[in-house]
Amino acid sequence: MRVHYLIKYLLSSVLVIGQSSLVLAENTCFVDDNLSATEQIEVEITELVEYTDKEVNALMQQGRHDESTTLLEKIATINSKKKDITESNVGYYLEEIAKIYQSQGNYVKAEELYLQNINYFRQAFTDALERIEKGSLEGNQQIQELLTQVDTLARNPDRLTMQIQRLSQAIETRQFQGRQLNAEQLETLRQQREQVIGLRDLARDPAEFKKRTEELKNQLETQLEERRNEAIKQAKNAIRNIISKNFNHLATLYQSQEKEQEYKFFIDKALTLLREEDFNLSIFTSVANFYVSVGKNKQAMCLSNISQR
Repeated sequence: MRVHYLIKYLLSSVLVIGQSSLVLAENTCFVDDNLSATEQIEVEITELVEYTDKEVNALMQQGRHDESTTLLEKIATINSKKKDITESNVGYYLEEIAKIYQSQGNYVKAEELYLQNINYFRQAFTDALERIEKGSLEGNQQIQELLTQVDTLARNPDRLTMQIQRLSQAIETRQFQGRQLNAEQLETLRQQREQVIGLRDLARDPAEFKKRTEELKNQLETQLEERRNEAIKQAKNAIRNIISKNFNHLATLYQSQEKEQEYKFFIDKALTLLREEDFNLSIFTSVANFYVSVGKNKQAMCLSNISQR
């Protein structure tokens, strides 16, 4: 049946939902609001270099040359990549800088940076969902426009016949607008002709045409919804793994300080996130409430802001 060519054509014309990969946004927690994300990372690297210079000198004076060399290598690696900082790799730098601070016992600064990292990815996740919903809305609008165009063509059989004749002539002469056609172009024209013939034949039976176009509409909408759900699933999987990793970093950080209550809370949250199939922003409210319970009001405020946006 020629109608399947029309179905294939319409399905291939559906708008593809935008990428759901997490693109980092600007932070509002522990950060100078006047700086962009990349500028903030440059500031953090500068401060890290100044901080570790003092640490290296202290290690050298204590005769701990291997440790000072390792620290210098880490700093050199971070500093050499400063020129490569973009919105998409801010999280990498935050995490690496936090690890260095943690290894040197600067737990306050490490905690601050881990929370910054969580904030960046939380905003990235929210932005990804917004892009997915926008893409879905645009896709539905395109479906309606496409079906309207098909309906308009079907109501004008003379126009369809003219199109068929033009396509047939181009195929027979192997030329289109004075240009020679190759085998791939000819096959494309043949498929287009089949689509138009199928539409013309279908339009001769109004009841069948209505039935088929409704089927097409349902197929297109189903496919679009499947793409939307898959994009959301990918975004949730990405954010769940990232946040779990940062919770694990925080757990290790608190364990180093012998803060057993904080350690148990965050290691439990990290493992829970990995076990669960879904991801909900309410996790940040839960963490904020915990911080309040242990007297960390600045950290609680940071995550409260996250959960409310």
